[in-house]
Amino acid sequence: MVDPKKARRFIVKLTGGTSAAMAGAPLQVKGVELTLAPLHEASPERGRGPRGLAADEGSRRGTWQMLETRNGDAIKGVEAWKGMDDWDLAHEVLDELAMQGLKPTEIEPDLAQQMPFARKPLGLRDQPFAGASEETCEPGNRLEAAPPSHREKLAWHLDEAFSGLGRARRAQGPNPSPVVIAHLDTGYDPDHLLCPRNIDTARQRNFVDEGTAHRDARDPSRKSQPLQTVGHGTGTIGLLAGGSLAGAHAGGLDVGSEALGGAPDAIIVPIRVANFVAQFSTSTIAQGLQYAADIGADVVTMSLGGYPSSAWADAVNACYERGVVVVAAAGNNFNGFPVRQIVWPARFERVIAACGVMHNKLPYANLGQGVMEGNYGPTSKMATAMAAFTPNVPWALLGCGKAVAPDGAGTSSATPQI
Repeated sequence: MVDPKKARRFIVKLTGGTSAAMAGAPLQVKGVELTLAPLHEASPERGRGPRGLAADEGSRRGTWQMLETRNGDAIKGVEAWKGMDDWDLAHEVLDELAMQGLKPTEIEPDLAQQMPFARKPLGLRDQPFAGASEETCEPGNRLEAAPPSHREKLAWHLDEAFSGLGRARRAQGPNPSPVVIAHLDTGYDPDHLLCPRNIDTARQRNFVDEGTAHRDARDPSRKSQPLQTVGHGTGTIGLLAGGSLAGAHAGGLDVGSEALGGAPDAIIVPIRVANFVAQFSTSTIAQGLQYAADIGADVVTMSLGGYPSSAWADAVNACYERGVVVVAAAGNNFNGFPVRQIVWPARFERVIAACGVMHNKLPYANLGQGVMEGNYGPTSKMATAMAAFTPNVPWALLGCGKAVAPDGAGTSSATPQI
């Protein structure tokens, strides 16, 4: 449910023109005025046609728009819409749009969601899933509730007995890669040892509305609260494309000198779609996926997921039709809570769902009461699912320079490996 103290927003798909109709008659729902603006930014890449399997039919399908209270008049909306469910209110908005001569085909409330994640920042331990200890720049220990690696090596998951990513990288050699990977997460820490060397800063984007620059995907928490933030994106981007571990501080574990990332030579476009605790809205995920398709990314990695969305489905289809491989986290649960099956967008058949397997080659599941484990199923989805190693993989700590924790966990850690 959207925080009632904030403006409730909606995303709506319209066919035909929009600007002329709205200019003369602002939309009102129970006396609250709403503004209408395109959900997706204009892109010069969009008109160049698809590189993939099908024709781009975006113009015939309609366009997604964002609806929110005019001038941020949230207080007025709270009073006028008091007691109204988000979906009931969305349908009232849909009716008002139709009465003004527009052609709405779909509408959704812009819901706030959060994917379960074990590591939580200081001060949030009263929230769900707050099982971790206080966050500091000390790397800490491996998780005891799940089988740890049988070695003292930090990046054990790279070995031939596990993912084999180390051997694959050595076979490729030091040549730069032309592959473009869009990284949808909470942002990144440019000052961390494991920040990828080929960050595409020109095309980075931030879709989180919190006063930060639209073209700056860095995690703003890296300086304001360096010891109190989870830095989800900093951890996943290190597993994706982090460089040499030489000089890393990992609490005495053998760090070696090989690169941590599965694709350290790839071009990485960071796209910030969630805040520091991996909380996101329906709109930001749709925007991030569509932007990845528009810039011609080869791969999308997204260690987030939640409730299904029609706008997400359209963005996933846009990626698929342009030949973009999308890998998304299957989700996490604590003894089945909040859900045990794969979440969206990983649940879509055109997305590879990232599930988990432990170092003992058993599924990342059935770990007992209060212990985070990975989602899987239904059976119909598993044909488009893969697994990578978690938990207890290296996790770069936001704002901590060279500190790398050995307790990376969840399908968030599996996703960038795939």
